[in-house]
Amino acid sequence: MFKRWASFILIFAMMLSFTTVFADAQQAPQVYTITVTEEGGKYNFGNVELVFKKDSMGKDMQPVTFTVSLYAENGVPYIDIEPSVENFDKAVLIKVKAANVEMYDIGTEQTINLELENYTFKVNHFSRYIIIT
Repeated sequence: MFKRWASFILIFAMMLSFTTVFADAQQAPQVYTITVTEEGGKYNFGNVELVFKKDSMGKDMQPVTFTVSLYAENGVPYIDIEPSVENFDKAVLIKVKAANVEMYDIGTEQTINLELENYTFKVNHFSRYIIIT
């Protein structure tokens, strides 16, 4: 009796070891919405941070809502910020923290692994920027 149960448990355990596990992979760019007021602020998106100084934009523009997209295109990581702003009164910082990250690649339509390095740059307008050095 014991051998029969032991055999059953062993076979069951072996069957479980052959089970395929599917990870949740990103199927689209990461998209965030932020609203920036005259107070400015810091906005974190995983390994990327936007820093707005107080009164970064003209009084007539505030508050403004931005859509921030993080994705790769043919292996190159980007941050894309809309609507485009032609000129800020004070530069906005984009900070990238070093890490291995998964990003959706719009060129290959697959999730890829990328290595980001510490990188900080100032921008005087919004557009699409590469987020590696």
